[in-house]
Amino acid sequence: MSDNIHILELAAYEAPNISESKKDDYVLFGDDNNYYQFLIDCYTNSTTQNAIINNTCRLIYGKGLTASNASQKPSDYAAMISMFSKSDIRNMINDLKLLGQCAIQIIYSKDRSKIAAAHHMPVQLLRAQKCGADGKVEGYYYSDNWTDVKNYPPKLIPAFGFSREPIEIFYVKPYSVGLKYYALPDYVGAIPYCTLEQSISEYLINEVNNGFSS
Repeated sequence: MSDNIHILELAAYEAPNISESKKDDYVLFGDDNNYYQFLIDCYTNSTTQNAIINNTCRLIYGKGLTASNASQKPSDYAAMISMFSKSDIRNMINDLKLLGQCAIQIIYSKDRSKIAAAHHMPVQLLRAQKCGADGKVEGYYYSDNWTDVKNYPPKLIPAFGFSREPIEIFYVKPYSVGLKYYALPDYVGAIPYCTLEQSISEYLINEVNNGFSS
């Protein structure tokens, strides 16, 4: 009888640890500073999560960007539409839903009299700078690979409204209770079930590959 008993160990979910780096000027997101990748893995490896995120993002995008007062301010509306591409809007929505926040790269005109363009910035490539004396985040560090900062050294980009630089980062972060630098996705309560689905899937695949033998 005991030979027919299988022990299935399921991964336990723990809230991300957010801490200021002791040697650098940025704030870590997760114990390994890679919580974004954990969320991406949940999305990739959970069939249910993947379907829900994809369909929710389609519903949010709808027919695209618009404004309720477009007819009253046609020139302003035209300027706004020309500033954001459809792909950028979709990518921002995906980041905001999947990762809990999104970022926009603001590009100014040469004389800095107006915003010339606004592009999607992959938020998983950013880490917040430690806040100043007034408690505000004045910049964000960018790296192509946060698991290898030696070969991809982080570069500081000022936050929107905190510099006279030609490029700034506008960081969209919904309020999360108890968090200052980052936000949790609105589905955070379902994350244990995402990891559960992934663990069960891996277990069943292993059973099939081994001919259902113990």
